[in-house]
Amino acid sequence: MIIPADMVSPLPLWQLAAVLAAAYFAHSFLRARRKAARETPLGCPPRQSWLFGIRNLSPANSDAGALYEAWIDEYGPVYRVPAPLGSTRVVLTDPKAIAHFYSVETWTYVQTKLARVAIEGLLGRGLLWAEGESHKRQRKAISPAFSNIAIRRLTSIFYDSVYKLKNNWDNQLASGDFATIDVQKWMNHVSLDSIGIAGFSHDFGSLEGRPSAVAEVFDAMGHVKPGILTAAALFFGNVFPILWRLPTQTRRLQLKLNKCMEEIAVPLLGSTRREMKGLGEKGKEEKSIIGLLSASLRSFWKTRESE
Repeated sequence: MIIPADMVSPLPLWQLAAVLAAAYFAHSFLRARRKAARETPLGCPPRQSWLFGIRNLSPANSDAGALYEAWIDEYGPVYRVPAPLGSTRVVLTDPKAIAHFYSVETWTYVQTKLARVAIEGLLGRGLLWAEGESHKRQRKAISPAFSNIAIRRLTSIFYDSVYKLKNNWDNQLASGDFATIDVQKWMNHVSLDSIGIAGFSHDFGSLEGRPSAVAEVFDAMGHVKPGILTAAALFFGNVFPILWRLPTQTRRLQLKLNKCMEEIAVPLLGSTRREMKGLGEKGKEEKSIIGLLSASLRSFWKTRESE
């Protein structure tokens, strides 16, 4: 029987939304039940809320680490934790289990939707974001820059940063009877200067008090308090990854950091390209990671051309 189109009344928008929401939650419930039937049974603390999982794991809780340690004593080194929207997360603390996870990380175990969106927003679609064959190809390309010999050649850079830190702290302590030291801020500067020189042959000079937009962003990130939007992104980001792209304070700082790093990276990449074409100053960046990667890329493309 054919029903005329003028006899069919369209559903109101709210009813359509309710039907779609009910279908989604029914699908999620059935999928979770099928998944639970196939998985190895693991210990799990009781769920406090279907919506939030366990409220004590909220970003505002500064003692979440003690909670995980208590669960290790109760459930063992591998256990489950209730997560938002009725899902669960597996926690690994056993060294052998962790080694197994990282040995097949990009093939058997894939990243969550939230992790991929967060990594893409902060670092782009590079090695940490890639999975499977793409990850294998990128890892092979950069492996010469992270060999034991290459890392040993960079050790002096980290020692220099530590000595600069020590001198700064000594000067602060010598200026009076006591001093308040923001350890997190100084550790950010140590990391920034060390990675800048070792990775890109670029000295930010943050340990020497030189102004740097990148250092300012790092310092600001250490003092950001998670708001409602950030908490929502952390809780429900695996189901709705778009939440991580909301204009939170953390997201705005990430975009600012990306812009600052782009201003530094573009000239470095241009110099690397000139060096690969034989037009740059040879040996100028050979000790840095980007210099080693440049040599590795030249060798890689020569091999591809000869095949």
